[in-house]
Amino acid sequence: MSGLILAVAAFFWANRLLPVALEGRADLEVDSFFAVWGLALLHALLRPGRRAWGEQLLLGAVLFAALPVLNALTTGTGLLPAIAQGDWMIAGFDLTALGCGLLLAWMARKMLRPQRGAVMLAIALFGFAAVAALCLAMERHYTDLLGHKPTPRRLRGLRMGGWLLIAVALGLAVRHSGWAMGLVELSAVVMGGLCAWVFVLPYAPRLLLGLAAASLVLAPLALLAPY
Repeated sequence: MSGLILAVAAFFWANRLLPVALEGRADLEVDSFFAVWGLALLHALLRPGRRAWGEQLLLGAVLFAALPVLNALTTGTGLLPAIAQGDWMIAGFDLTALGCGLLLAWMARKMLRPQRGAVMLAIALFGFAAVAALCLAMERHYTDLLGHKPTPRRLRGLRMGGWLLIAVALGLAVRHSGWAMGLVELSAVVMGGLCAWVFVLPYAPRLLLGLAAASLVLAPLALLAPY
């Protein structure tokens, strides 16, 4: 079903992009419809079911939402001028495309919502990276770990980065658990990160730096983990 939606979007895009005087233009529009439908089927065979649905719906949302822009660029008549001129055939088409794009985006968001375990892992990783950044923002820890004194600008950047990562972790926690449980989860993550920093720092400081760097890479990937 989502492949059919993509195919319809591809047909409209081909209709706007192919030159009017091109020989066999109508056939090429139909060919684009079936080609994209076939590619969507191949994609569905290669990806997990729910992910395939979500990814195709998301691409469909982008294609439909961008149709009014494409229409304005290729025909010279955009949505707002069409409304002003009372040309409701063009305006109606563009408004319908925008509505379809928003609906498909909402459906894709539901399909691609990460699992609870993946979200908790991302919160933990962002929280640990935040603790590491805030600890490195202290001149003594920075000098001990990296072997040279930091500049005030670097310390300020580490503090800002640490608080930004905490804000990201808090946003994820609140989004999936509400304010009450989200704050509890974030507090637990931060306390865990602090404990790890305090107890591991004297024995394996380089390990902590490596784990902090890995956390920054793995946290976004955890949110994209397949179902």
